[in-house]
Amino acid sequence: MEIFRPTLLFAAAAGLLPMTARADVSWEHTGSVSVSSMPQPIMKFKAYTNMTPQRQRVLVKYIIPGIPTTVVPPDAFSGTDWPKALRPKKVGGTGSYAFIQRLDDDKLIAYESQTKAFVSESRKLVYSKLMPDPWKKVAPELSAQAVPELSEVQRERLGAEIRATLSPLTKRFSKTYFRALPNARMMEGMLARGYRLTQMINVGGFRPSQAQWMRLSFEWWLTGDLPGDETIKTLQGAMTSDLKALGYPSKSMWRNEMGYVLLHTLPPEYLTALKTFAPGPSFSEPSFGGTPLQMVMTVSPPPLQRALFGEVKATVRLTKRDTSTLAESVFAAPDKYTRLPLAPYFKQLDALREKMTFDEMFKQMERAESGGY
Repeated sequence: MEIFRPTLLFAAAAGLLPMTARADVSWEHTGSVSVSSMPQPIMKFKAYTNMTPQRQRVLVKYIIPGIPTTVVPPDAFSGTDWPKALRPKKVGGTGSYAFIQRLDDDKLIAYESQTKAFVSESRKLVYSKLMPDPWKKVAPELSAQAVPELSEVQRERLGAEIRATLSPLTKRFSKTYFRALPNARMMEGMLARGYRLTQMINVGGFRPSQAQWMRLSFEWWLTGDLPGDETIKTLQGAMTSDLKALGYPSKSMWRNEMGYVLLHTLPPEYLTALKTFAPGPSFSEPSFGGTPLQMVMTVSPPPLQRALFGEVKATVRLTKRDTSTLAESVFAAPDKYTRLPLAPYFKQLDALREKMTFDEMFKQMERAESGGY
């Protein structure tokens, strides 16, 4: 945690330094995925999340014991555009990857250890390239307009109507239960509040006599307010504002709202559970429900399958939280990694989108009818 020396406090009190200190925030989470019928986890990983008001890095280091180190054949990449300098000679079950967003200098960086490759591009350019614009040729006037948003009340109403329409069917295949756990816990020296969501899914048949219920169980623990949380909230707000200024996620109101409306078709218990992570006021606005201290997911198949294969369990827990100032190197690609240019892939993406338009589909149909293939 940050240490304030008396001399700094005296200087601040005298007006020589600002009274508010900005805290960078770092999380270290350790996790695993295991099957009860197997003697050891099928995967272990550590996730490092580093945040400043304008920068974020998520780094994941993983170990998959069941995948041995394998030599890659020389012709494995033949017929592809993957640069020769980035073709790995060996791959295995141990590695790492990271995703970095830097709003202050408009950089998006990602890297991966097995290929020792990284990309570094303008963040705004990447998101603008990924942003679909179905109206660019079909209806340019729509493309030129800012995309309006429905209110959260409208989204809730539309989702509720779809949910009510489907409820006679869905209640035969799904049952959902949520509750806040009554007692708080001290975890890693922090007070945590817990929640549990259970969903029963019928993987058998439509008739009651054919029902076979699989259980999905989720339990998670979140902290209350901690020093540095304002940094996280500032970063979330800056990221959201930056993307909205680009028109992200798409130039289509239909596409944008469909995701939010479908979210509101979920059982109310699911929505209540999601709001523990993002309290609101809307799912389209940034919000922070607390540092995740522990998350456990358990998948229990029906009795016969469970007896044969066991249960699947994924666990993630916080092992460290720090508010020390982060070094510049945290938000950069490792030395000796080779840069992969994205321009050729953007070109391929543009060509693919051209082929996916209705106009191009009709042209292909006409060519096929006239024997043009």
